[in-house]
Amino acid sequence: MVTLPRSIEKWLLCGVLVAGLLPRLYHLRAPLLDNHSFRQTLTAMQSSIYYREGTSLFHPKTMAGRSGVSDLPEFPIYSYLVALLYRAFGFDEIWGRVVSIVFSLAAVFWFYRLTRRFFDEDLSLFASLLFALCPLFIFYSRSFTRQGGMSTFLTVAMLYYFVEFVDTRSTKSMLLAAAAATLGITVHPPSGYVFLPMGCYLFRRDGRSALKQWRLWVLGAIVACLSAAWMCYQAHYLSGGVLSHTFFMRDSKMRDWSSLAYYTQWIDPAFFRSLHRHISDYMLSAWGVFFAAGGLLFLLRDRSAGSRLFLAWLAAACIDAVLDSYPFFICPHEYYYLVFAPPLAFCAALGVYRCCSLSPRFRGVRWFRLAVLGAFSCLFFLPAWRDTRPVFYRVNWNLYAFVMEARDRIPEDALVYTACSGPEALYYTYRYGWWRYRGDLDDARGGEVVRQMEELRAAKGLGYVMVAHAGYPYDNLIADYLASHELLHRLETNEQPVIYYALYRLKER
Repeated sequence: MVTLPRSIEKWLLCGVLVAGLLPRLYHLRAPLLDNHSFRQTLTAMQSSIYYREGTSLFHPKTMAGRSGVSDLPEFPIYSYLVALLYRAFGFDEIWGRVVSIVFSLAAVFWFYRLTRRFFDEDLSLFASLLFALCPLFIFYSRSFTRQGGMSTFLTVAMLYYFVEFVDTRSTKSMLLAAAAATLGITVHPPSGYVFLPMGCYLFRRDGRSALKQWRLWVLGAIVACLSAAWMCYQAHYLSGGVLSHTFFMRDSKMRDWSSLAYYTQWIDPAFFRSLHRHISDYMLSAWGVFFAAGGLLFLLRDRSAGSRLFLAWLAAACIDAVLDSYPFFICPHEYYYLVFAPPLAFCAALGVYRCCSLSPRFRGVRWFRLAVLGAFSCLFFLPAWRDTRPVFYRVNWNLYAFVMEARDRIPEDALVYTACSGPEALYYTYRYGWWRYRGDLDDARGGEVVRQMEELRAAKGLGYVMVAHAGYPYDNLIADYLASHELLHRLETNEQPVIYYALYRLKER
């Protein structure tokens, strides 16, 4: 096992963290209108309401008229931390990105600590560097979402502290593992997939005698009780007894437990095509996939505790991807693929390390070894970064320009209704009101939107409407209704299918 002087190890780890930080500064001040702007602006809306209304952590809201609605079931610690920074330094979206970046670098740090418990320092540093430079992780860990940096950190931290707890049986590690697991589950419930490698490590080390440890039962009770307490509080108090949607029976490929297709997705070629495309294009590149496959073979042959842990971690990620197949078949929620980033980064690092170790110079000359590993990091990072940038960082500047111009025409106390995409337009008006997702663009849905606007105008005092028009029957019905009202601003665009954005002031009845 390679052993570096403690001071050199610290500097090299700092170098890994700096290398992870630099690409996360790219487009740091761009509007929240790049990839997955829906989730980013919805989360930012929650932070802005915390900041604007000064409510407590346990009263999260997003926009719905002037009263708001608790439609995000996850524990809102991320949004609340951002709101605290707003209060300290002023309202600026950059703080949401900063919080994500800090947690992502913490995830890299704890990933190194976890890997270092079992493997060489150089291998651990190299695996941490590949993890830090995963382009998909870079994007989502500088986005205004809790699912990137924060949830990934909590996943790695709960695994690290559980391993420490199993090894030491200390009360401190038990409490830290309980805190990480509780936050991990409530902030992003799919993080529970990591319970599989935790269980594998526990029973591999202690066997059935593990069940006799009272601290293990205390740990499980803390996590179960606190997680259940939040979910019940959110469902029955914040949401008035209405449970959030977790599956839709109309689609057999998404969480339909009664359908055979749900359990046979392992043999669906579309699943593997989607997984391979995201890993090779946006995570490790084709070279990374090749060496990760080699690293996986090494893991299968090695029966050490660390190898079994990472193998179980990768297996758990695959099971999670099948059982929670939303991004594979329905829509591009790519942050779900981040479950693969830590174990695959380690597999790729292990594949490179074992292959290069065939060279005596690689084994014997430390700086040569570090230079070779750095070169492989660039080989993996640069192609995936090239593919990721145009897809993920592209900003909808037309919508942003329209909302910035329209916002000046809307009184601060006015209620606004938007039907432009998702919550993006309403968020950037910085006004109270309602947003309507552009889903089925037929005349039936268009008529429903018209009726809703009429009801809100009569009952709630709706005064302004922002719409996108792309020529669908849905858009034509809405445009016909708004034609009798006052057009305040219109922005023609060259993008397709959106033809124009428009702001209307509704006339009094």
